[in-house]
Parts: sequence; C-alpha cells; structure tokens
Amino acid sequence: YEGILGYVCDAYAAPDVLLNVTNDAWFGPTPASDLHGMLVTARAVELGIPVVRSAYSGTSFIVEPHGTVHDKTALFEVVNRPVEVRMARVWTLYSVLGDWFVWLCSVGVGLLWWRAGRVAE
Repeated sequence: YEGILGYVCDAYAAPDVLLNVTNDAWFGPTPASDLHGMLVTARAVELGIPVVRSAYSGTSFIVEPHGTVHDKTALFEVVNRPVEVRMARVWTLYSVLGDWFVWLCSVGVGLLWWRAGRVAE
C-alpha cells in the first residue's frame, strides 16, 4: 500500500530498489489488484529505480526504472521462482528536485492559464 504514497517513498535519500510487499485479497477477483500494482509502476519511473512487487494474493511483478514490467504473475497464482532484477538507477527530474519540480510545473501552468485569460480580453 505504501508504495503508492510519494511521501513514504521519499523518506529515503537515494534507495537502490523499492520493495513493495502487499496483500490484495480484499480486492477479490477484480481488476483492482492490477490497478493497485500499476500505481507502484509510476513510482519506479518517477524515482528512477526498480520496483519489486510481491503480493500475497494479487499480481506480483518487477518494474524497471524506465517502466517496463516483467515477470508478472496472474491473480491468485502461487509462484516461487527466482528472478533477476537489474539494479540500475536513472536520475530523473523528480528524483533530484522532488516535489519542487511538481510545484514549478503547477506555477508554470497557472501562469500560462492566467496569460491566456489576459490575452482573450
């Protein structure tokens, strides 16, 4: 669960990998487990590090820093297999600047919106 929360993942200075252990049983046999996992995929791209997701009852997989998902299991599939995780770090604007990048983009969009309103008058 915490893998989808940015402030939890940002608590570590420069992690090499993010390990997300979760239990998606309460989703049941619905696509919600896949959606929950895809939210963690965004975290891998955002931070530029691999994510290993191990779900007791949902889908498990590995996400590389550029967003490629591999070794994905099916819902409620019992699997025990070794997988290779390529330990590579990709420095992204977000991993370097953190939430400042998001705030700067928000201010930029706000200024463009304000300017477009002024030109229309």
